[in-house]
Amino acid sequence: MTTKTKLATATTAADVMPKGTTPHIEDNAGFNFAKPASAMSGKIDFGPALALNVITANIPRQIQLVMNEWLALGKGALDVQAINDSLVTKRQWVRASGEAYNQDVATILLHYRDRLLGKTAWGKGDKAVTVQLAKFS
Repeated sequence: MTTKTKLATATTAADVMPKGTTPHIEDNAGFNFAKPASAMSGKIDFGPALALNVITANIPRQIQLVMNEWLALGKGALDVQAINDSLVTKRQWVRASGEAYNQDVATILLHYRDRLLGKTAWGKGDKAVTVQLAKFS
């Protein structure tokens, strides 16, 4: 005997917010809720990473994308928001399946801040590597 189950309808920010107040970014198709409010402003400089001959630490993909975008935008101390906007426009935040998802550069940098500054190690145990990859201003 088969049982029929009614699936709940997905709720997005647009469903629960008053009409006309849902945040939106041009060319941000595929996201249910647009760009989150950045918890960090200021600039980042990955110059310390460029000074290294090789980076032996296991760096997360998100940081690699941010570093590559920083390099593409011209290096030096760049606004975190400019890097974020560029990555959103280029649709860099996609899963292996090709499905887009929302990611905020400021949130990523805050999460990895101590590692980027060389205060804590990337990885654990005997694979842990402490190396400064960035400066914040």
